[in-house]
Amino acid sequence: MGNGYQQKIRNRAGVIVELHPLMPDRVRVGKVKPDDVLPSGKVFEVTDDWGAVHALTTREILHTPASATTDRPDAPRSGSRPRRSAWRRPPRRPPPASSARATS
Repeated sequence: MGNGYQQKIRNRAGVIVELHPLMPDRVRVGKVKPDDVLPSGKVFEVTDDWGAVHALTTREILHTPASATTDRPDAPRSGSRPRRSAWRRPPRRPPPASSARATS
């Protein structure tokens, strides 16, 4: 699996209201010197449908990096079902049959 990129769409109050997926082949990640405005130092160059390149920051782009854990053989793969736990729930027991109590 590769990297995932979504463009954050905000309302007038600055709250994220939508995420628009971006094609990974249209995004290039660059680094600049981190500062107070851009603490991560990441800059995303996004090419739109008309070929124009836009420089966006982590404020506008949500980057989901490819996880290093996918290289582990025991890690779940995309499209496969999760591995079962070693612990299994014991089978349900049927309710005990009602028996008449002997009275003396």
